[in-house]
Amino acid sequence: MPKKIRTLWMICCVVVVLGFIFLSAKSTMEVRRVEIAENKKKKEEERKKRIKKEVDKKIELLKKTKSIAEISALGKYDEAIQLAREVIDEDPNNSEAYTWLGISLVKQGKKEEAIPNFRKAMELDETNSKTLVYWGLTQSMLNNDEDAVIKFQAALKLNPENSNALGYLGASFNKLGRYDSAIEKLEEAININKFNQSAYGYLVEAYFNKNEFEKAWQVVNRAKKEDITLPESYISKLSAKMQEPQFGMH
Repeated sequence: MPKKIRTLWMICCVVVVLGFIFLSAKSTMEVRRVEIAENKKKKEEERKKRIKKEVDKKIELLKKTKSIAEISALGKYDEAIQLAREVIDEDPNNSEAYTWLGISLVKQGKKEEAIPNFRKAMELDETNSKTLVYWGLTQSMLNNDEDAVIKFQAALKLNPENSNALGYLGASFNKLGRYDSAIEKLEEAININKFNQSAYGYLVEAYFNKNEFEKAWQVVNRAKKEDITLPESYISKLSAKMQEPQFGMH
């Protein structure tokens, strides 16, 4: 075979081999590209499923937490306590569940057992004024009124317009013999919410304890104007000291 032809043939062979290698590499790269795209798509789908699962779980936990409050309000305290503990098992950082567990325990008469749950709720969420109010109320029920005052004041720092916190703070001041402070806070509570029934009662009691019976009757009269009925025990005790004045009569 002539040298030129042999050289040309060798060049052709090299070109063919190189072409084959190129096409083979290109095909491999395409397959790899498809694999990468499919893996990326698969991971994205898995990520979306994972996020959806987490969102669904959070929604379900929120529904359960809301149900604790509803069940407790119906007086089904055993059921509320059980559900709260189930929610806490699923979500140990659920401050609201701890709060409602504490509230349900208090309503069931287990005040001492409730306190660690209020404490845990506040550790998880320091902005939950509702927890502080119920914690303070529980301490007051246990006659730990100095500590109750601290809890109510902390709640009011978070929410100064909390009529219930003001009312309960006034009640604790009243139990501690700090009648002027009690009257001040109870008047604030009523100014914020003129239908705060318990605040009227505590205010009557504060004036009664100061032996200012006419002012106590004035509070009773104010309550009547708002169609608020106070417990008969307050009225009976007040009537024993002073007959009800005829306000507005000349």
